[in-house]
Amino acid sequence: MSYRNALHTHLWSDREIPHVIHQETRTIYHRRCMLCGRDFGQGLKGGGWHAVYVGILRIELLAESVNERWLGEDCPGEPQWDQDQQDRTQIVALPGETNEVELVSATQESMH
Repeated sequence: MSYRNALHTHLWSDREIPHVIHQETRTIYHRRCMLCGRDFGQGLKGGGWHAVYVGILRIELLAESVNERWLGEDCPGEPQWDQDQQDRTQIVALPGETNEVELVSATQESMH
């Protein structure tokens, strides 16, 4: 399904450079909006940005219905506590992963 990408309407906590997280064999780029608190990741499924849940030890993809809505609508400008809390429970399992995660700053990543 095709949908518009409204990521440019968010105010990112990391400005221009996403956080870099190594999870299993993946390098994940993570962004969080300072206004609405929604999290987006790149590198879990294909090359595009996806709605994600950030847990204590790992980042998880959210359901495609959540992904389409979050990418397709402008930043709400404030947290949507009730709806987003429900959305964050719709996690899509990725087979064959463990909880092995290493956090790396973007500066360290660019030095490699």
